[in-house]
Amino acid sequence: MVSFAFCAGFRRRLKRPGRRDAATQATSRDLHVIDRKEPDAAEGISLPLLKKMSSERTLAVQAALVQQPQKAVALMVWRLCSCVFEYCLTTRHPLCNADGCSSQWVGQRSPDRKDGLAWQTLMQEKNRLEGLLPQGWKKDFSTFFTLDGQTLMALMAFCTACSVDGVQTREHGHTSRSNLDEVETAIGFNLRDWWQPTAENFLGLLSKNQIVEALQEAGLDSVAVEAAKLKKGDAAILAERSLSDTRWVPGWMQPRDTKKSGSTTTPDTDADNEDNTACAA
Repeated sequence: MVSFAFCAGFRRRLKRPGRRDAATQATSRDLHVIDRKEPDAAEGISLPLLKKMSSERTLAVQAALVQQPQKAVALMVWRLCSCVFEYCLTTRHPLCNADGCSSQWVGQRSPDRKDGLAWQTLMQEKNRLEGLLPQGWKKDFSTFFTLDGQTLMALMAFCTACSVDGVQTREHGHTSRSNLDEVETAIGFNLRDWWQPTAENFLGLLSKNQIVEALQEAGLDSVAVEAAKLKKGDAAILAERSLSDTRWVPGWMQPRDTKKSGSTTTPDTDADNEDNTACAA
């Protein structure tokens, strides 16, 4: 299990009252603060389904990072630097800070579990790297001194990827924002490269009205009309067949910027060509 405990505390800056100039104080008195809450993109989605699907999304991002090791290592180094040089930035990031965060734990919540492409990709790399670990490494960290740079970087990239935590929850009736948004955009991630909506893993877990709404969201209005006339199980099967030819992903499982623009994230072709050799350089 991979976990990291970053930043034991935060540096607080206290401002003494009376330091602001008169103009600033006058402006502050004239301001009227309006608290506008953004609509909950996952409204109507049950909490168990929210956790399952955000776990599926997390596994996919982890697998994508394994295929882009240099960016995975860069993410970890950035996080370490934010603690060492800036005493912990509050910039949102996907790396977990608590014990119990790992691909194994996330995989237990994922609907596809061991049948999914993301899980298989992670386990294949895990098995490869385990064969490179030096004898007695569990009790002696100095055994890692014998590893070459390429192996160390590959291990660091994989462990960083496995430390990504994007599992969402819901508190006080509002869904937590996904920690995956920024990293997905940065690495050119598209969930449909790793996950396909089926009646078994997603569509059948929705209500019939939600299935119809999903088809409408995908631009399949005529199919949505047909699905509305069917029983839920048949509607889910119809939706699976119809959505298989699209790149549709539920809006609440996409980065915020993608949802606003309506664009589809395209993979970074340069990143696709990265390998462990480049990572070690």
